[in-house]
Amino acid sequence: MPPGGIVLDVTRLASRVGAAALTGIDRVENAYLSGLLQRDLALHGLIRTPAGYLLLGRDGLEHLGALVSGVRAPGPLDALGRVFRKRPVAVRRAEADLRRRALGRCLRPRLAALLSANAAPGSAYLNVGHSNLSERTLAAVHEAGLKSAVMIHDTIPLDLPETQRPGTQARFAKRLAAARRARMIITPTRAVADALSIHLGTVRPPVRPVHLGHVLAEPQPGALAARFRPDGRYFLCIGTIDARKNQALLLDIWAGLGAEAPALVLAGSRGWGDAALLARLDAAARTGAPVVELKGLDDGALAALTEGAEALLHPSHAEGFGIPALDAALRGRPVICSDLPAHREVLGPYPVYLGSTELYHWSNAVREAVQHEQRSKCRPQDRPHHPTWDAHLETVLAAL
Repeated sequence: MPPGGIVLDVTRLASRVGAAALTGIDRVENAYLSGLLQRDLALHGLIRTPAGYLLLGRDGLEHLGALVSGVRAPGPLDALGRVFRKRPVAVRRAEADLRRRALGRCLRPRLAALLSANAAPGSAYLNVGHSNLSERTLAAVHEAGLKSAVMIHDTIPLDLPETQRPGTQARFAKRLAAARRARMIITPTRAVADALSIHLGTVRPPVRPVHLGHVLAEPQPGALAARFRPDGRYFLCIGTIDARKNQALLLDIWAGLGAEAPALVLAGSRGWGDAALLARLDAAARTGAPVVELKGLDDGALAALTEGAEALLHPSHAEGFGIPALDAALRGRPVICSDLPAHREVLGPYPVYLGSTELYHWSNAVREAVQHEQRSKCRPQDRPHHPTWDAHLETVLAAL
């Protein structure tokens, strides 16, 4: 463990206060925050805001965790919070709260001085959320005498740029250039580490694959019932509805299943870019097709939805880890997923693996699952093994 302690970058979490649901990367940063708060170490949090940097102590980090979880509501706006009106009001109120609790504040040119004045020698800066990952930030971190480690969750913006919003590829390339300055890069899988070796080449910091921790949320059927009351069998796909997650393939399958098709539940918000996919979903809603969209579900509702599904369908074209598929497998639910290196690494022999463009084979697999009870085929001994978040953190801190 770093002798001076940890400075955790929580810029991403601070920007997610008031969000309906956390994304996968949000959850990783939140897990780091929760896990580090439980440890006896010197701990600070760094946040970049439009008005400059904030440095938090434990009190401020605990307050941020309560804001993100919804346990506490943010307080009133301050003068700076009234300036940046294009930002969500919940985020501006949260930043005002955190300014009131900050150990120190500074404009960007003074970041190294702020860190030097507060973080003990030997401390390490951790950025696991991509936000605020820049060459300027890491230069200030190193000027202050801190070590650094960053997590790169995947290389999808470079590998599948056509599935990304305009500008995403360029922004990610800048983040990857910044990651070269870190003392260590963490990845959630060996598959991501291998992809990084292609994009970064040989002149790069050490890359350490460490599987993410995972906690099975307690199912809350009551929370789900307020949004969805299944009247029969249903299949489930979890994730942002977009080209990369490949829900269009599932719509093709369901179009061929006929009138007796069970429901297809798409749990996730609509993403960007695939106008044809979104138009098909709108048409399905108008015609009463058995396709259900659910967004903003909390962990308890998602757990209940997963446990009631006939199978979890995950036809994504690319993944760095695959949390929904892992969660379903650990719950003993059948998983049919795309044949990706990250899936093979995390899930082992448990799922049915199919190519993400193999409509014929996907159709056959889903038809078989519709016609026959599949749960008995999921052998408990094939369920994947995964670390706890505590074990994950132990590995990362030991490497630092």
